[in-house]
Amino acid sequence: MESRFELAAVRLAERWLANGRVTVSSDDMKIARDFLEQVGCNVRELPGVLIRFEDEHGHVEEVSRETALLLAFRRLVAQLRNGRARLPR
Repeated sequence: MESRFELAAVRLAERWLANGRVTVSSDDMKIARDFLEQVGCNVRELPGVLIRFEDEHGHVEEVSRETALLLAFRRLVAQLRNGRARLPR
């Protein structure tokens, strides 16, 4: 079964390509946060524009929403490579 993020990934990438830049809405971030938490990460929005991101190994850093979403894309690709997820059709 596909996650909401997996289903939204193509739409997000197409929007970024059409706009010529990566932009992340609060709804996009919620979908990405849910996915990242499913794969073992901890994501918390900080006051302002930064996200506190803790990966599966306990490494913590403060990143932008855009970076957090790209980190979610990287984990989705890793799942696809390992055969644990499917691309949306």
